[in-house]
Amino acid sequence: MQYMVYYKKGLTTKERELVNEKGWTPELLGKTAGVFRKDLDHLKVFNEYAAVATGEAESLDEVFGLMNRSSTQPSQSLLRQLEVSHTSMSVGDVICDRKKLIMYQCSEEGWELVPL
Repeated sequence: MQYMVYYKKGLTTKERELVNEKGWTPELLGKTAGVFRKDLDHLKVFNEYAAVATGEAESLDEVFGLMNRSSTQPSQSLLRQLEVSHTSMSVGDVICDRKKLIMYQCSEEGWELVPL
């Protein structure tokens, strides 16, 4: 499969200030990396995530493995430029099968289809 990997962008400065001032709200918690999003759809991926890698692999699990090897992780400078705060794939990140135009969100145990 040809894939595109999307990582969740980090909190903005204003959002971090809100967390420090009022604590975590469900909305702000949903904007952090490492959180499975039940409300995720394709539009939110395009607006709230950054495309960090593309390539070819046999399966979603192979892509996950590639994104968690230090030799194939996106560079720190690229991630900072894209406003992404984590280097390896984790829960809540997304893989798009570019041929089928299907997106999958990484869950605690496997993959969940991202609805249109």
